[in-house]
Amino acid sequence: MVVWRVTVLTARVIYFSTVPSRKRYRLDLSHFSSFAGATAEQIALGERIFHGEAADGTCAGCHGSDANGSPQGPSLVSGKWLDTDGTFAGLRHTITDGVPKPKNSSPPMPPRGGAPLTDADVTAVAAYVWAISHPNGK
Repeated sequence: MVVWRVTVLTARVIYFSTVPSRKRYRLDLSHFSSFAGATAEQIALGERIFHGEAADGTCAGCHGSDANGSPQGPSLVSGKWLDTDGTFAGLRHTITDGVPKPKNSSPPMPPRGGAPLTDADVTAVAAYVWAISHPNGK
């Protein structure tokens, strides 16, 4: 098991070191006051966690810094949901429980992305992912 994790980590490092620099997806939070109980502050925290700037988040490592996906994880901005229905609640559930058997060929997603995320962190990441996948706020 440890060998597998090291191999996957090595593959990710090799992959991302060979990929041209990706544009980081920056969300304009000015039109998001709140939705489904999530605040603009939660969305902003989720963005920082997604990019590994808070809570040891690991999301961008698999989903890409622009959230457009990679061989390790699907796009979160395409509007095509493989392992969730794309709702805020569905995203929270998927992040919390992970995806042990993805419907595409990417590797499994561990619960909480394999990071030490609290429930509040999970809610923040779900809010950010919902926001970038629903740019009009709908």
